[in-house]
Amino acid sequence: MRPFIVSDILLLSSLPFSLGQFLFHPQEIPGCQYPSLTSSAYIYFTTPDDPNFAFSIKTSWTITYEKMLRKALPVGGFTLVDEPLIDRSEICDWKSLDSVVVGGIRGGDINYHLAIKTPKPAPAHPPLDTPRDNTPPTPSRTTLVRIRNVILSTSPVCDFALMIMSVISTILGISFITCMLIHIVRRINHQNKSRVQDIELSSINAPVTPNRSVSDLDVLRFPEQHRAKDYRHWNSSAETATLTYALRA
Repeated sequence: MRPFIVSDILLLSSLPFSLGQFLFHPQEIPGCQYPSLTSSAYIYFTTPDDPNFAFSIKTSWTITYEKMLRKALPVGGFTLVDEPLIDRSEICDWKSLDSVVVGGIRGGDINYHLAIKTPKPAPAHPPLDTPRDNTPPTPSRTTLVRIRNVILSTSPVCDFALMIMSVISTILGISFITCMLIHIVRRINHQNKSRVQDIELSSINAPVTPNRSVSDLDVLRFPEQHRAKDYRHWNSSAETATLTYALRA
């Protein structure tokens, strides 16, 4: 019984995490961003230095760190923008630019998207294709350094500490409930065992009483009354026998 209870508790405790990971937050398509289908947070912004690009920071720390980044980006010269609409041209074709680690903790992933596609002017004569012409444009190195500095100026240590405390409290809660159930099961088993032993001892130590009828018990309790009653009964029987003999004679 005890292993069954413990396994049930562990299964129920892990159920919300498994549901949140596999059911409520499906895997995103590579290159596409679905803020409503992930547990992470997306922060979208632009910069006047690279007006043809839109940028985003994806972070898994959503308790306090997301707010810190949203406050730090305008200070760094960036402009916050709304999430892209449900349009494949806006939610897809995002490319990874860099991943920033702050104090050994992954702070966020930097992505960019070509916001404005400017058509190239038609050349006077068809030029030869070169590898450089087929290379898509990328943000400047200066913009990347500025975004990295914004992320490095903040730290997700508060969210990390809250996560550790949540994990520890969950483990302690499960351990406490498990110990309580084990104690209750042991106590019930001990009480049942003691009850069975008491019944067995009482049946062994109980005196063996002879099977007497009610009349026998009355004789034992009131011997004089029953002796007089027997005498009267014998005397009446003798008189009846004498009378019967006289009548026959």
